[in-house]
Amino acid sequence: MYSVYKEKDEMLARYYETGQFQEGERGTRVVFSWAKIIGQYVFWFGSFYAQYQIYSWICKQVFLILASPFM
Repeated sequence: MYSVYKEKDEMLARYYETGQFQEGERGTRVVFSWAKIIGQYVFWFGSFYAQYQIYSWICKQVFLILASPFM
């Protein structure tokens, strides 16, 4: 277990000195299409809006049930 942490510390030290984890290693650039990015935003905003509507309705119903004896 100690050797794994030692290797990690050596990799980080090398990265801080040279900006590379392994000498000469080439990274792979990850590219997402704009359609995928926009689609994810639409999904999450739509999900938030639906949950907001549902929870608002539930809170309203609970309030109406609790307040009904006083109306």
